[in-house]
Amino acid sequence: MPIQYDPAIIQRFANRLYAKARTVIFLYTFIIGIAGLFLGGVVSEVLRDKANKDAERPFYPFAIGGFFFGWIGFLIGSERGFSLRLQAQTALCQKQIELNTRSPQAPSSAGPHSAMEEDPMPKRRS
Repeated sequence: MPIQYDPAIIQRFANRLYAKARTVIFLYTFIIGIAGLFLGGVVSEVLRDKANKDAERPFYPFAIGGFFFGWIGFLIGSERGFSLRLQAQTALCQKQIELNTRSPQAPSSAGPHSAMEEDPMPKRRS
């Protein structure tokens, strides 16, 4: 049984890619930002140990680590989201090309070979 072309499948694929592109920026920013907060905590602990064990843990390494790594995550997520949107646009473009280049269906009353019987280039009489 031959597989039939179905443009709805390509449309669903493109819709899923766009949905994934919307969430990937947030996820990269959040996850890498959290990693930056933890790394900032490690730096904060090292600074506290060097200064004075009884001193309070400074807050700025947390903030700098979270912001810096969050920004890096945002940039990475933006690039990944762009790549997903480009993939979706490529699939939609291929779908449109298929729709534009399909041969028109012959009318059902004309029969299956009527389109082939017509000569698209009439012969010139001399």
